Parts: sequence; structure tokens; C-alpha cells
Amino acid sequence: QRTVAIIKPDGLSSKQKIMERIQSKEFKVLQERTLQLTKDQAKDLFESQKDCEDFDKLVTWISSSEICALLLEKEDAIDEFKFFLGPRNPKKAKKKKPASLHALFGTDSVHNAVDGSDSVEHAEKTIRFLF
Repeated sequence: QRTVAIIKPDGLSSKQKIMERIQSKEFKVLQERTLQLTKDQAKDLFESQKDCEDFDKLVTWISSSEICALLLEKEDAIDEFKFFLGPRNPKKAKKKKPASLHALFGTDSVHNAVDGSDSVEHAEKTIRFLF
């Protein structure tokens, strides 16, 4: 199964460490792409989070600088990567899943370093959009 990991602007300084952690969980990186999204592209890409209170902040942040998109492959990749991300809020992640990417590299719900697809449909849409 394939999924997408997006290293957000705040995660780019730790990109190598993030990628090493991803690969240590046996995810295969099939493609890597660095790009900058417009606000409209960010709204479309993160549409599944539109009901979150921080959606506008997320869109502004994610379109403010470059991101790195990774096309990943692994058995049950979507659920495995969601589990590996941990809770969206890094403070909660530090308590519940201290080894998760959000706990290790994030600072708040918007600046949580990495994002991933939350369903098969979302993964397919994101793959078509970014790759």
C-alpha cells in the first residue's frame, strides 16, 4: 500500500532525521519532491482537516514555505504511518506516544513537522496531486 508523508516547513530542518525514522519503520521511499504550495492548493490538499479550529493557520503555514512530499510504500502503510505520526498535538503525543514523529519534531498542532494521509481516498488524492 502507498501513502504520502508531508514534511512541513518546520520539519525541513530535521528532514534527514525524520527520513531516517521513517525508513527505520520499514517504509520504502519511492519518490521525494520538494515544492511550495499556494494557499488554494494547501486548502485543497488539507481539505480533510477543514473542520479543525486551526485550519486557516495550517493553510497559511503550509503555503508559507517549501514542503517535502514523500511517496511511501509498506504493507498497511496508511494506518501504520498514522500510528507512527501520533496525536496531532505534540504535547499530547509526548505523553501518549513519546517516540512518535509529532512528539519528537513538533511544537504545536499546526507546527507538528509531518503530516500524512488519513484514508485510502485521501492517500490516492494526495498521490495524484503531488506526484
